[in-house]
Amino acid sequence: MEISTQIIQRALELFLKYGAKSITMDELALQLGMSKKTIYQYFEDKNKLVSECVQLYTGQHQVECCNIYDNTDLGIEAFLVLSKMGLKRLKSINPTLLFDLQKYYPDAWGVFMNFRNNIIKTDLKKVIQKGIDQGYFRVEIDAEIIAQLHLAHIDLVIDPELHHKTEISREIILEQSVDILLRGIATDSGLNYLNSNYTKIFTK
Repeated sequence: MEISTQIIQRALELFLKYGAKSITMDELALQLGMSKKTIYQYFEDKNKLVSECVQLYTGQHQVECCNIYDNTDLGIEAFLVLSKMGLKRLKSINPTLLFDLQKYYPDAWGVFMNFRNNIIKTDLKKVIQKGIDQGYFRVEIDAEIIAQLHLAHIDLVIDPELHHKTEISREIILEQSVDILLRGIATDSGLNYLNSNYTKIFTK
């Protein structure tokens, strides 16, 4: 494994667990068993390293999404499986990291928001439109609006301030918001599918 890749992977693990601001380059060097000078040979500063970590994270996320699209025939099922994957990823992120990115690492936050506003939204629209075409979502809904609404739910859940305002887990909030959203746009066939598969998909 290349040294730069090793640095990014270990840094990402630490940032996800503790946040980006609290992990110093000295601490990272100690964790990697190398000098801080060596890290700076590959990354000019911490801002660059944090951005590369977010690039890796969003890239991994995109690969998972593609695998779901390629292996899921129904749009409504793909929406559920994607949501479950999102829940899993939420559990791996310390809310502090998102706060850190917004406040201290604008370049990295830009990478994250570009992924959210372009790749994720585009893929959501495809899944929703597929659900409409297959008769599981109502034909009168607008895929763009529903995708934006779902992203707004996600924004609320990942908002670091929410972590301090409620004892309800982010996972439960997102799961229930997905349930409410899908039942609001589902046809009778979609509701039958949800009644039979919603809990199964989220608990398997």
